Formats: sequence, C-alpha cells, structure tokens
Amino acid sequence: MYLLEINLQSTALGIVMIVGVGIIVILILMKNPKENQTGLFEGRGGVKVVSKEETASFMDYINQGNTALSLFDYDKALENYQAALKIKSSDPSVHFKIGRVFTQKEDYKNAISAFRNVLNLNPDMLEAHFELARLFQVQKNFDMAHQELDHALHLKPEHEDSLKMKIKLLEQTQDYRQALPYMRQLIEVANSPTRYQAMLADYLTRLGEYEAAISEYTSLIETDFGNRLEYQGKVGQAYFDQGEYGLSIDYFKMVLQEQNFIQDQEYLLHIKSQLAAAICNEGVKHFQAGDSTTAISHYQEALLYDNTNPDIHYNLGKALARTHDVPKALQHFETAMTLNPHDVGSCYEMALLQDEKGMMAEAQTNYERVLSIDSRHFDAVFGLGTLHGLQGNIDQAIHYLTLAISINPEDVDAIYNLGVALERKKDFNKAIKMYKKVLSLDTLHEKARSNLAHIQQVKNQ
Repeated sequence: MYLLEINLQSTALGIVMIVGVGIIVILILMKNPKENQTGLFEGRGGVKVVSKEETASFMDYINQGNTALSLFDYDKALENYQAALKIKSSDPSVHFKIGRVFTQKEDYKNAISAFRNVLNLNPDMLEAHFELARLFQVQKNFDMAHQELDHALHLKPEHEDSLKMKIKLLEQTQDYRQALPYMRQLIEVANSPTRYQAMLADYLTRLGEYEAAISEYTSLIETDFGNRLEYQGKVGQAYFDQGEYGLSIDYFKMVLQEQNFIQDQEYLLHIKSQLAAAICNEGVKHFQAGDSTTAISHYQEALLYDNTNPDIHYNLGKALARTHDVPKALQHFETAMTLNPHDVGSCYEMALLQDEKGMMAEAQTNYERVLSIDSRHFDAVFGLGTLHGLQGNIDQAIHYLTLAISINPEDVDAIYNLGVALERKKDFNKAIKMYKKVLSLDTLHEKARSNLAHIQQVKNQ
C-alpha cells in the first residue's frame, strides 16, 4: 500500500511536470512563433518543433550530400538530401538540391517534380524556373521552356543565363526577329558584349536589315580591333547581299590588303571567292547596259581572284561572243562546262554560237549534250529541230519541233518552222494548220501568210 502510494505520487508528479513543460512551450510559441532556439518551421501538418539534435542531423545530411555530389556519387547525395527532407520538408533549398541530383542522373521526370516543389514553396525562386527551362529544352518541349524563361526574366530581366537560353531557343526555330530585343538586352548586361553584338549583326543580316547590320559591324571594327578583318568581311558580305557590289568590292579588298595576318586559309579563299563574285556581278551590270568591253575587263579581273567559278567563265564567254571573239568565247564556255558538267547555260550558249557560225556538227553535239542534262530545255529542242531542218533531216526536224511546241505551245517561231518542215514533206493540211495558228498569234507574220497562200495555190492547181 505504501509502495503503491509512492508510485502514484511519482506518476502524478511526472504528469504535472510534462504538462508544465507543454504550457511553457505553448506560451513561447504564442509570444514569438517565428523565433525559437530549437528551430521551428511550418510543415504541411502545422507547426513542427525541430530539436537541436534534429537541426544538427539536418546539417549533417546536407553536408554529406554536398560531399557526395562533389564526388559524383549521385545516389549517396540523393539519399542524404532525402533524409534531410524528412526533417525539413518545406525547405525549398533541399528540394532544389534534389532536383539538381535528378538532373545529373538524367531522371528528368523526377527532376521536374522536385523543381515544381521548389516553386510551390517559393514561386519567386528564379533558379528553379531556369532549371525547369533547361529540362524542357532537353525534352524539346520548347513552349514550356519559353514559359519558364519568361517567368525568370520577369523576376530578373537582366538574368544573363536566361537571356542566352531564350536567344538559343529562338535561334533553333530561326525566329531571329523575336530574338532581337533579348540580344540587345544581353549586350547591355554581358561582361564581354562584342560576341553578342556580332550575333546581333548576323541576325540583322539574316532578316535582310543590311544597313542596321553594317552599322553594328562598323562599330565592332572600331571597338574590337583584333577581329576587324572578320568584321570587314561581314560588311562586304552585307553589301554583296543587298546588291551594292562596288562597296562590297571595297571591303573585301580591305581584308585582302592584310591577308598576311589571316591564319585561316579557308576563310581567305572564301573572301577571294566572294570578291570575284562581286566583281563579276559588277561586270554583269555593264554587260546589261551594253558595255561589253568594261564587262570583259571586270570578268577578267574576277578570274584573278577565283578562276574556278564556272559562272565567271560563262559570263566572260557571253561578252566575248558579243564582241565576235568566237574562239575565246568557246574556250570559256568549255572551261565552264569542265568546272560544272551540268552547266546547261554554258553548253547551250556554246551550241548556239557554233550554230550561228555554221559549225553544225559541233552545234548538234552540244544541243544533244544540253538535252542529256535537261530533256525539256525548250531552246535546245527548238535549236536542234531547226538545225535538222536546215540539214534536210525533215523527219528529225518534225520530231524536235513538235516536242518544242509541246513544251511551249504558243512559240510562234517553233510553230512556223514546223509548218515549213511539214510543207517540205508535202503534208499540206498539217502545214496549213500550223501557218493559221501562227497568224492567230501574230497577224503580221508575213512569211506565214505568204507560205499559206502558196500552199493554197498549189492545192488549187
């Protein structure tokens, strides 16, 4: 009985002490719920008290996880971070660390989930938005990546990594115009803006805004002197692309004046090739204006920089043919064909020139060579049909001229020549039909009218 009484008294005393401690804790929480030496945080189930021992354990887990992560032991790192999370489940930094580990493990589904947890706890954590954007980019979910980057840039418009990724995503879809404001913002905040200024100029060139691009490159020539030759070449290319060949030539020649400083031989060949093309195009302008002599001078200069361009040989051949220098013209057409065996233009011009000079066998060979490349090349088919007619090969002439009309049903010359061939074959009804068709297209065609009258007279005899 005595012993029982002692136990009850001890129990009662213990209960009183526990209740007293509980009351003290509650009073402390009511007085200052956010400051507590043992460590308090809001969990999903309400306020939870974290003891000093738990705080120490939490930090131990974090430190061990960090160490494991530095050693690329992702499983060990994840184990420690998840243990820490059991102590502080609402700490966004722990969820963030877990998201990074899952990212390293290429477990993108769980990584996304972890970063979503971060944003549920702290919607304004810029880094979480950025990490989600990276994950969505890897998954090629570009719409979601753009959405997360927009959140990040709303929080911090000058965030350099987000600007870079935004630009990269827009570049992948070739949406250069939408990338321009982000590129300009990046130039403002970057420590080394010249690279991005050059990219901006490149985007402007792609968009056809050549004057704006030239302005950027000109600025870079002054501020980034070590790369001035590259930028001068870019200016030359921009002028070339907008058809300002004279200015293009000036800038390309500026680059070549210092070609001894260019280590990249492939780039040097590119500049020479573009300079040759610019000089050639300037020559074409003179040729079209009827100045063959100046055009020839330009073409010959162009070949000094690039004699492997078939277009330059073709244009030089055309200009020489106009000045009646047939041997040299044929030589350059042949060179163009050697450089590009599928150069239909050079092959046809060669055949036409030979045809005009009475070199019928050579002309026939080259007409047929054209048709081996392009079987429906109208001018070659017409030329071959006319050539056979002149040689008295009437059946062949009818074959090719009929084919020419099937390609171009309203070509008056082809229809008329077919009428002549049919008349020689004494197929008068078909010949009459051809001449009448000519007159329906050209009422003033006197030869067709005369031939038609002649056939009708023969038929009436």
